[in-house]
Amino acid sequence: MALEKVHMMSKENSWFNNWSVFVAQLIELLDSGASDSEISAKYRDQSVTWEGTITSIDLDEEYVPGISMSMGLREVMMANGRFLDADHVALLIEGDWADSWRNCKEGQRVRFSAIIPISETTRPEINFSQFENDPLVGLMLGLKNCKKLANVE
Repeated sequence: MALEKVHMMSKENSWFNNWSVFVAQLIELLDSGASDSEISAKYRDQSVTWEGTITSIDLDEEYVPGISMSMGLREVMMANGRFLDADHVALLIEGDWADSWRNCKEGQRVRFSAIIPISETTRPEINFSQFENDPLVGLMLGLKNCKKLANVE
């Protein structure tokens, strides 16, 4: 099992344009005891520009058209022997936003813009799941208004 440790980046790499910095901030908040709701309040309705690798494309899905992205951070070390699985995000692709994704393929690395949505339910926008006695904490994050900006080599 390969483990990665996220190091805090320089201040010029802010969380909204650097996934690693975002994850490092999430870990800091989780390790300090912040709840999903408190963490979500900090980031909700914020615009981001991140890079990821497309793992699945389902633009023609009737109810939830979208794309799954691998963000490249799997099992990041946290306090107390825990690890954060911060590898995947779900992109909700609606209406005109789909045009920028039509020619994409699985395995392609892209830069994209999106918004961390305001939840329309009582569930926080950013969720973490952990089973009792399991050191792995799963990050669940869905984004909206997702637009492909460029291919990344």
